Amino acid sequence: MSIGQTIKHLRRCANMTQETLAEQLSISPQAVSRWETDAAVPDLSLIPALCGIFNVTSDELLGIDLSRRNAEVESLLAQGYALICDGDFLAAASFYADAHRRYPRAHAITQRYADALINVYSRRGEKNYDDVITMCEQVLSECTDDTIRRETVRTLGIAYDYAGKKEEYDRLTESMPPHCFCREHFMMWNWTGTKGYEQRRDYIFALIHDLITAMMLNTEQFDDDGKRIYSAKERDILRRQTLSAADVLYPDGDYQSLAQILQNVSDWLCQDALRRNDFDAALDALERSCDFVIHFDTYDFDAAHTSLPLRGFSDGGWIMEADGNRSAGMLEILRTDHDLDPIRDDPRFSVILSRLKQTAKKPQ
Repeated sequence: MSIGQTIKHLRRCANMTQETLAEQLSISPQAVSRWETDAAVPDLSLIPALCGIFNVTSDELLGIDLSRRNAEVESLLAQGYALICDGDFLAAASFYADAHRRYPRAHAITQRYADALINVYSRRGEKNYDDVITMCEQVLSECTDDTIRRETVRTLGIAYDYAGKKEEYDRLTESMPPHCFCREHFMMWNWTGTKGYEQRRDYIFALIHDLITAMMLNTEQFDDDGKRIYSAKERDILRRQTLSAADVLYPDGDYQSLAQILQNVSDWLCQDALRRNDFDAALDALERSCDFVIHFDTYDFDAAHTSLPLRGFSDGGWIMEADGNRSAGMLEILRTDHDLDPIRDDPRFSVILSRLKQTAKKPQ
């Protein structure tokens, strides 16, 4: 591909007219037209400006095979994502750092690098996310790809949150559209045929996941004075309603990734039952928590749901920690938490320990 053809390709990808490009370079539209028809080539002094406008390197502008470059970027993204899915965040961050040095203008790689760093920093308990924030802000100032921009906004929001930058976090979230303006809400009545069914089914999954999560969060919410919004009795009712809602929507027990949220709800039920010395209720909740943990650690990431509302839909997996799984984590808590001493000698407790041992992944 000639430099003129490359400029034409990049200009069209950026949804830019010849007139707009010419204006940014302080040249005539006729000059741009001559480049794109290979009747002339840009002056060397304009190369840096062209690279800046199109967010490419000079090598890419001067003739590197863009399709080969894009294929290499996609391959790097896939390799890095595999490390993330394995829970090896340090290796993923190192891998993406090398990819970022190789392709500093590949915005998708920059976003993934920033996301990998968040996973590393958050596990270390760090509060300085300035490098992550800088990368995200750079992508948002340069990138025109809507998908990458949306992913970057999410990454930036998480970085603001973990860094304790509440003002920046609030400002970012306030710039996002409310639920009623999302694509799914707008198209819900207009999707038709098989594809329409699949799109609406995918939306149902998002709604269910958000519903259960929102119910869990609101149940545990404090008011502005630091007091619980719901009483202990009301929280117990709401937690049971949350589990019941999940059971109604997943009658086949195919909770998949939602099992993580449901485990938290069951744990709180267990803790409250222990506080009021209702040991049978505590064991009931603990058994339910164990069910969710084992389900989360053992379900097939590629398996589709069988429950009718989501039949045929797959969550696509969940990120597992490289140094163990939820079964191992719960097993450690059950062995060391003295709050559980009143039920530790119960045969049901021993059964729970035995079940978790079978699915626990030992730290590497």
